[in-house]
Amino acid sequence: MKVVSLDLDGTIFKKGLDDIFWNRLIPELVAREKGMSMDEAVRWVIKEYDSIGPNDIRWYIPEYWFSRFGLADTLLDHLLNVMEEQYYANGMYDDVPLLAEMSKRYKVIISTCNPPAMAKKKLSIIKRSNVSVDALFSSISYNMVKSKEFYSIICKEMNVNAQSILHVGDDPIQDLKVPRSIGMQAILMDRRCEGNHNGEVLINKSISNMDDGVECIVRSIKELIDMIMQ
Repeated sequence: MKVVSLDLDGTIFKKGLDDIFWNRLIPELVAREKGMSMDEAVRWVIKEYDSIGPNDIRWYIPEYWFSRFGLADTLLDHLLNVMEEQYYANGMYDDVPLLAEMSKRYKVIISTCNPPAMAKKKLSIIKRSNVSVDALFSSISYNMVKSKEFYSIICKEMNVNAQSILHVGDDPIQDLKVPRSIGMQAILMDRRCEGNHNGEVLINKSISNMDDGVECIVRSIKELIDMIMQ
């Protein structure tokens, strides 16, 4: 193994942080800029999101929505800075700094479906913990979600074969089944069970339709390090 690939949300950062950006900060901005009440702005913004839907890659891109809503790019920069300092800075899991030791032995990369603008802000928080990250890959940059093609691109860009990469993430399909289908190693991160000694029941449910067993699960960065750096 030469490369450790890590997902962002649910692995390094707590899930749901970006909902603050999409469902609160943007409606607040729309309400102010367009003279709407907050309730009106929330309803209008959500309706606009729904008109595109998650099967359209534009749904994930902040720049697209700011253009569609007629909002200035400088306002997007401001909201992203707010997310970085008020939410991402306080939303990273406490054990992430332990990756600094791992980054001395392996190349550490980020592989995410976060749009680049958000992923870069999260990366800046990770680096504050003295964790060396060799590359950031956003599937949105390639107009796709996490797919076989996306992981194949990562292998090519990192100049390693699939078997030399271990990917860790919280989605049993996109972070486990898909990378394994092209020969990558993969481990599921299930933070819901962190610190829970009876977590196996919940973990089994999360991958109940897959062939992989409990041995592919870790609950924390510490468990990950203990597993691969023995």
